[in-house]
Amino acid sequence: MLDDAGALRFAAERNAQGLRLKALGRFNAARAEYGRALAAIQASPTRHRQAEAALCHNLGGIEFALGRYCQAESFARLGLALRREDPSSLPSEIAADLNALAAILEALGRLPDAEAMYCEALAALDHPAGDSAVEVAVALNGLATIAANRGQLERATALLRHSLLLRRRALGVRHGDLAVVLNNLGVVFRRRGMCREAEASYLEAFDILSGLIPSDHPHLLAIRSNLERCHARTS
Repeated sequence: MLDDAGALRFAAERNAQGLRLKALGRFNAARAEYGRALAAIQASPTRHRQAEAALCHNLGGIEFALGRYCQAESFARLGLALRREDPSSLPSEIAADLNALAAILEALGRLPDAEAMYCEALAALDHPAGDSAVEVAVALNGLATIAANRGQLERATALLRHSLLLRRRALGVRHGDLAVVLNNLGVVFRRRGMCREAEASYLEAFDILSGLIPSDHPHLLAIRSNLERCHARTS
């Protein structure tokens, strides 16, 4: 058994490798690395709630990416509970866990629960700046997708534009996280019959991600598919 320092060091190394694999779209391999990290932390003589919460957050995200939403929910709820137990947790960290759980609940079709989680995340961030501003943007993006699912396309457009503005201010105009919002904005534009605006959003998302992730990454493939659908509609 590793001592505390050894467990934390091993977990940090495995988590970093998991993040690299996730960025490459190798979700199963990333899941295995996060699992090794979590096992080391949980076997440590001392309870490290922050490290355990972060790994639960990452595992929930990977299970979500793999479409294993029930498993994702279990990890997300455990991570949120651990974060709330630790008085050193930052509001932005709790908001990130709330946003992650909300996205999972949304995927499970539990829209009222997801909406409540996104709103709770927003309420936790009184003075958004830095990481907090990013989590506000994430929550707004989530509320926009719920609005779109309900057919409230004008509201969805406004929320996505606000989310995009906040992310550009906090992260810069070429950050990979902008692509998620741009792709969602393209979907909403297409549903509104605004094909030119939809194509522009998809192209910007594709351009941002093309230099950051492999060409066969699921996110790029999804944007390419949306672009093709948009072209088919206008041809």
